[in-house]
Amino acid sequence: MLKFYPESQMYATSAPIIKKNWEDIGLRVILNDVYNTPEEGLRDSEGTYMIRMAHTAEMDLWTYPDWVFPGPNNRSWPLVSLWIRTGGAQGEKPEPGSPEDRLLKLYQKGVQEKDLVKRHRFVWEAVQIHIKEGPFFIGITGGLPMPVVVKKNFRNVPNFGVLGPWAIGGPGNTCPEQYFFE
Repeated sequence: MLKFYPESQMYATSAPIIKKNWEDIGLRVILNDVYNTPEEGLRDSEGTYMIRMAHTAEMDLWTYPDWVFPGPNNRSWPLVSLWIRTGGAQGEKPEPGSPEDRLLKLYQKGVQEKDLVKRHRFVWEAVQIHIKEGPFFIGITGGLPMPVVVKKNFRNVPNFGVLGPWAIGGPGNTCPEQYFFE
């Protein structure tokens, strides 16, 4: 059975371009495609990858905080994530006062805060840490197209949109209440 993973095609197309660009500035790059293999999950959970291509577009920081705050299932701070998940048995504890430490504390406050305005302030403070002390990770590309199959008589489906976020989940972000059959 043939499985189609659109992300794997995007990565296969973009990775050699990224490799060449980085080698042009003097970095030695070895491509090791582990997408959709057990190795991918293992590297993710153990924080052993160096550079990871990920299809992301999260819009709800409190549901999926990984691109702003360190957390237990985090791609941006994998060793801090491992430390959180293992209760300090593995990984790296954030140094007191470090950006990771401050971001983790902001996140812990934010998830407990009921007042939306106060939660927004925690996000604003986190963004300021990223601006002043980051970048902590670098996005290379964005807005990658993803194919969607729509039946011929299904109408009013936009030909663009945000498909990646787990938090808002497509197609809910494209107003499906306005789709119709002809």
